[in-house]
Amino acid sequence: MLGAAALVACAPRTRAPATAIDDARAPGYHRIDFPGAASTIASAINERGDVVGRYVDGTGAAHGFLLSDGRFTPIDVPGTAGTVARGISNRGHIVGATHVAGAPSRGYVLFGGQLTYVDVGGARGTTAFQANVLGDVVGAYETASGTHGFLRRANGETVLLDAPGAALTFATGINDFGEVVGHWQRADGRDRGFLWSRGTFMPLDVPGAVETLPDAINNRGHVVGRAILPDSSAVGFLRRGRTFQLVRYPGSIRTAARGINDRGDIVGPFTTPDGVEHGFVLRARR
Repeated sequence: MLGAAALVACAPRTRAPATAIDDARAPGYHRIDFPGAASTIASAINERGDVVGRYVDGTGAAHGFLLSDGRFTPIDVPGTAGTVARGISNRGHIVGATHVAGAPSRGYVLFGGQLTYVDVGGARGTTAFQANVLGDVVGAYETASGTHGFLRRANGETVLLDAPGAALTFATGINDFGEVVGHWQRADGRDRGFLWSRGTFMPLDVPGAVETLPDAINNRGHVVGRAILPDSSAVGFLRRGRTFQLVRYPGSIRTAARGINDRGDIVGPFTTPDGVEHGFVLRARR
């Protein structure tokens, strides 16, 4: 159930140096690195162009961040050992998860300076992955029987999302029409994608891929995510209508597409040959 609202303590905004993000207004790929971080992952982008994600500092601790108008704001929930920012709505709801040693992870929504926890009763851990303009939240929670997806509507109603025949289900993205995407795991351990709309699960798989893991859907119905190809390489993908396009950051050994806005801008992480993760934004041509 939802916990009580509380103020979140965020570090003051810091102007990013030129190496943190290059000229991100131009079409094409642009790298995102939180200043001084050991690694950076960009997870979501809204219509305004605000980006959220997580970075790991030199001690190995995870922190969330908001990148807005070229400035980074760290996001750290007080009293926790780590915070991850996973999604952002077009109204500015920021969602993610917090971690405390020896305790279950908790999902959260940060909106208007207020922090609200998102917990599923009896769960061993909960993560909020994305929110829409209504404040509806999708995510996943863990129990003794496995991982299950959920939709928490703004009115407090919870809809459990378990794909038929799934060993595990993750609900990772939602748009403003209430369409949900995610992935479910088969008994053989391989993941397949789904689109859930009006109570019905529909398959969503990249042709030729061994595994498909959708992460986000925008209001135009475009879907982004990750795919595992037969050669075991990991790439991002974009689905527009019936067309699939692979997303690979130049020179990377792994790429994932985690978020997309209605303009078609895509964000995600990529890994360089030295094994370090960085964030990116792929700006669409206007």
